[in-house]
Amino acid sequence: TIWSSAAEKNRIHSAVALLKFCKNFPSQHETCARKMYLTFLKSCKSISAHNIHILSLMTNSLIEIFAMNIDKLSCLIFSKIRNLSETVRVAVKDSSKENLKKVYCWQFCAAIKLWGLLMTKPGSEKIANLVSPTISLAMELCCFQVSNFYGPFYLQMVRIALEIMEKNQIFIRINHILGH
Repeated sequence: TIWSSAAEKNRIHSAVALLKFCKNFPSQHETCARKMYLTFLKSCKSISAHNIHILSLMTNSLIEIFAMNIDKLSCLIFSKIRNLSETVRVAVKDSSKENLKKVYCWQFCAAIKLWGLLMTKPGSEKIANLVSPTISLAMELCCFQVSNFYGPFYLQMVRIALEIMEKNQIFIRINHILGH
């Protein structure tokens, strides 16, 4: 789609057009959000310095799409966070290389970051019950496979958790994770 791969000016116009589309056609809002999320995940498979600005625009426009009608999309948000949790649960049970690759990748990190940023947005009180599970998910990833190889990934998870906690004014002990 233009939103994920065209020139920057076209991506911005595309993001605005998608926002207008969701606003003008509420019956298609969930379908549009779902497809945008899948496109976002595909684009996150190869994060680099050259495409981080594209992913930033995609993240911000997705947050706006989801925040537009968070009541209607709360079930979709819940199911996506649950899918992430299920992926981690499978990796914990069976720590095969394949399962670890599904969890310890920038695509997974970007998905958690997306949901974390959505939860810090004003008006996200309707999904407040998902704050603690999302933080727990990020923290579980930091404790699951302790290795210096995953250091940058761990730091991203801690950063996401801290942002969610700060914006939602909650406290969850994470100092035990920082000691790893």
